[in-house]
Amino acid sequence: MNLALLKRSALVGVDWGGEATANPAIVRELADLLINWIEKGELQVATVTERPASDFVQAYEDLLAGRIHGKLVLTR
Repeated sequence: MNLALLKRSALVGVDWGGEATANPAIVRELADLLINWIEKGELQVATVTERPASDFVQAYEDLLAGRIHGKLVLTR
């Protein structure tokens, strides 16, 4: 949470599980919409940077410094 504040970013949450339970048909409808956007190039999938968990300090420093864009995944 502090990182979002430091970067002047906003966090937005959605109770997706509750909506999917109340309206199961929406899951397929939204999945189809997202796939369509990706296929047409209207939505770009975030890049993924993988780093070994043993290098988490350097990975976090790179994330804070803006050297990592998209998602950071720490692996075993």
